[in-house]
Amino acid sequence: MHVERISRRLAAWDAVATTRAPPKKAIMKRIGLVTLLLLPLACSNHDHPTQAQVSADKIAALEIDAGGLRFTAETPRGRRFVRVQPEGTRIRSRLEDASGRLLFGVAAEFDGRSMIVVESTEKDELRIERSYSAGDVHERLRLNGRELAVTYPQLDYRTMEKFREQYRRGDFARIPPRLLDAFRAFEEFYDAAQTLHWNPEGETLIATLLSRDLAERIRSALAEQPSIHRRLGSRRDFSVHCAFVGIGTGLKCFFGGAGNPICLIGAYYSIGCGILELGCSLWWNC
Repeated sequence: MHVERISRRLAAWDAVATTRAPPKKAIMKRIGLVTLLLLPLACSNHDHPTQAQVSADKIAALEIDAGGLRFTAETPRGRRFVRVQPEGTRIRSRLEDASGRLLFGVAAEFDGRSMIVVESTEKDELRIERSYSAGDVHERLRLNGRELAVTYPQLDYRTMEKFREQYRRGDFARIPPRLLDAFRAFEEFYDAAQTLHWNPEGETLIATLLSRDLAERIRSALAEQPSIHRRLGSRRDFSVHCAFVGIGTGLKCFFGGAGNPICLIGAYYSIGCGILELGCSLWWNC
């Protein structure tokens, strides 16, 4: 069952601190298998670990149907309402208060070439599009109308982390020139004053959506009511793409660190894959 894949993968993510992308040859042997989706989420900067995890007894009123998934969660800031909706090739998730006001939203989409993740509040929106070609990473970001496009070498997480630390120390000489240019461009572009940065509501939304507790609740709900598990649309090949990508090393997570909700649990690229897998488990014919 797809929901069991989520639970197993989340257990693996909990156990792994940093993992390099698997060799291409090994991945090719596993295309079409569940192991394509075993991507770590624990690769982000944990200078300030999240406190947002929501235990199973705090998740209530779970509803699943062809139109989406809904539940409530009790948090230190009060009751929150989570809605997840499939929209074509996109999954849109929202965390709302009792009045229906958007507190934090994350949408993920794979268009066959790029992974696109959009995070939003009532005041701010950041769209991140990331693709790969010929050993390069292409990132295009749009923050409240301002845009940045950068290209830099595709490197494993440990190497990126090493270069980031060198950049912070001002040791620029050993950083690849294109990566150095990307670091500088992103640092100038990113605005830490906006509401997407250091947002506890975002922590709650992502921690809950990708938690083992929610996966267990979904599994129980489907076992009790098999008819609620409906297949919509056609198979999505994003899982193969996610497997080739391995660990997400987006600039936002390297520079924003713990201040970015989508980086507290893992790099945004794996977050996108995780949310899309949730849709694959419940609504898509994967």
